[in-house]
Order: sequence, then structure tokens, then C-alpha cells
Amino acid sequence: MAVEVLIPNAGQTSGEATILRWLKKPGDAVKVGEALLEIETDKAAMEVEAAAAGVLQSVRYEAGAVVPVLTTVAVIATAGESAALPTHVEAREALPRSTPAGPNGGAKTDSRDLLTIMRAHRPNRTLASPLARTLAANAGLELAAVIGSGPRGRIMKRDVQAVSMRPPLPTAEPGSRWSPFSVTRRTIAERMAASWREAPQVTLTTEADAEALAHLRAQFQNDLPDAGDLSYTDLFVKITAAALREQPYLNARVEDEGIRLFDAIHIGLAVDTERGLIVPVIRDADRKGVAQIVRERRDLAERARGGKLRPDELSGGTFTLTNLGAFEIDAFTPIINPPEGAVLGVGRVVKKPVVRDDELRPGMTVALSLTFDHRLVDGGPAARFLQRIKTLVEKPHLLIA
Repeated sequence: MAVEVLIPNAGQTSGEATILRWLKKPGDAVKVGEALLEIETDKAAMEVEAAAAGVLQSVRYEAGAVVPVLTTVAVIATAGESAALPTHVEAREALPRSTPAGPNGGAKTDSRDLLTIMRAHRPNRTLASPLARTLAANAGLELAAVIGSGPRGRIMKRDVQAVSMRPPLPTAEPGSRWSPFSVTRRTIAERMAASWREAPQVTLTTEADAEALAHLRAQFQNDLPDAGDLSYTDLFVKITAAALREQPYLNARVEDEGIRLFDAIHIGLAVDTERGLIVPVIRDADRKGVAQIVRERRDLAERARGGKLRPDELSGGTFTLTNLGAFEIDAFTPIINPPEGAVLGVGRVVKKPVVRDDELRPGMTVALSLTFDHRLVDGGPAARFLQRIKTLVEKPHLLIA
């Protein structure tokens, strides 16, 4: 039997996804697990894989279409089926409600009915009611750009009317261009605005002596074969996880009924990608060695930029770390990644004159910025947590004490 290709319910809050491109075309043979298309959700870009081997057919949506989750976008005809035949889902929709009785009392399907069914299941056909098609044609709308609210994503009159009534995009001023939100960019905008509105956020900033940390990084790079590209971010994951284990009140979030504290420490890493900010999660960071953190951070960052992350790798964080040091940024005010309760911003490790033993001499420093939800804790506990981060930066040997 034919197998449907569905837009996965990947935990996105918007309930829809944008088709970026098809990697296979109608009539192509596909294998189990082979990527069929790329989609973008409010979490990240990802691939949709084939759940069965066979032939791809009945592609209903083109690249650029915004489609609700769990919508059938194509089908795979498995062994023994012809790619030209209707699928089991679409055939039910196309069969006439009543037909002349056959010789055995069953429904008789004449040649005209069969022709209607086969025409209805040509590749790239979008399910829509006749009235919806007429309204879309009169309005100059492409049906592929309309999200259907009917059974199995069927486009109804109300769906076309809803799109037709949307206000037009603003006219760009002379010398400017208009760029609509992508799914990811819109989600980032909405989440950051909601975070700022709902959580009273306070940012504390301090500066730490980073000379010992720089020396430790150089030792790791020399002595650990897997840590050749060890970054300061990796060390700060380890430091932050250790501080959260000692002072867990920021490994928490505010809920309607109170404060939820987490036993596990899952550090989200803000990664800059072409599609926007993505935050994959290193789970149980306090239980992992530096070499393992390096491997996981490198893998997650590469796949985040390539749109290859799984939905479960983008959820469940309990605290976020964002490092802008690579962009020569010193201090900044990071915004909490909801529903978490705090985020640590790390600036660049930079050489500058420092006072040590009452003498001015060359040194290395790093600025640290902690933003926290004031509903979660007061300034004193948050300051003590940031102070502990500073201590571990200046005396990283305490990590093994």
C-alpha cells in the first residue's frame, strides 16, 4: 500500500512549516531513510525522510508553501504499485458518492469515473474545494501558498478568504527592499519579545582574569587528541555546569504555580546560522569531560548551520550560554531564552593592562554578563552565582577539586 509523506510534528509552537526544497521529484525511486525534502520550522531547518522504499508520487506542495504539521505532502508507492495510480487516501476523496450498482450489488465505476479519479491524482495537485479554486483564481492567488483547514489539508473557501483579507506588505521606501519574516526569524522575534515582556530581566556584569583559563585551554589543545579545536565556549560550558551544580537556583524556570528546579543540567548553546539564532542543547553537561563537550559542541554547531538537527536536540535546555567573543565583543546584555530563567553572556578573552600585586602589567581578561529572571531570584543570589563563575574562570583547577 502507499505510504504518506507527512510534515512532522517536531514540537514547533507555530504548528506549521515552510517547504524549502524538494530533494526528490515525482517518479524518483527512494529508499527507507532517504531525505525527500527540506523544511523550516520555528525551531530549525530539517530534512523529512522516507518511511518506506518505493516511488515518490503525488507531490502536493511546491517549495515556498507553508503547510500545517501532519499534512500529507506526497506519497510513496511501495513495491507492486504503480506511481501513476491514485493513493489510498486521495482515492477515497475522488470516488463518487454514488454510482450505478454493479452485477454483484456493489458500486460500479464506469470509465468516466476512472478518468476523473486519475486526473484528480496527477502529481502536484493541491486539494481544494471548487469554490476555493474559483475564489483563488479571481484573487490571483496560488493555491500552494494557502494553508488548508479542511480534511487532510483540503483548502476551503474560508482559507482563501483569510489570505485575501490579509493586509498587503508595506511598500518599500525608495532605496530600500522589503524582506518578509522567515518562519525561524518570526519565531525568534516573537519569543524574544515575549521574554522581554513577561520576565523582569536584570543583567549583572563582571570582569574576570582569564590568564589561567587561557593557559588551561592551551594545555588541553596540546594533550588531548580530540580537543584540537577546543574553544573557550567548551570551557565555559564546563564551568557553568559546575556552578549550576553547586548553586542550582538558576537551573530553574518560573511557572504559574511556582518555581520548577531541575536536577539535570542541560546547557543550550546559542549558534549563529544563516537562518537565525539556533540553540542546540548539550545534555547532562555537568557529567561530561571537556573532550566530550568539544565533540558534542562541534557536531551540534555544524549540524545547526547545515539544518540537520533533530527536534529533540533543540529542546529541554535548562540554562543558555552565548559567546560573542569571536566577534570582538566585550560585554553585552543577553536576553533570556524562554522558558528558562537565566542566560550567561561571554565576551572575548582579550589582552590588556591589568593590576596584579599592585603593579600594572600585561594580562588577559574576559567580561561576563548574567541576565536572570528577577521573579526567580533576587540580586544577591544571582551575584553570588556570577561570582562563582568568575572564581572558576580565574582558578579552573577547582573544577577537579
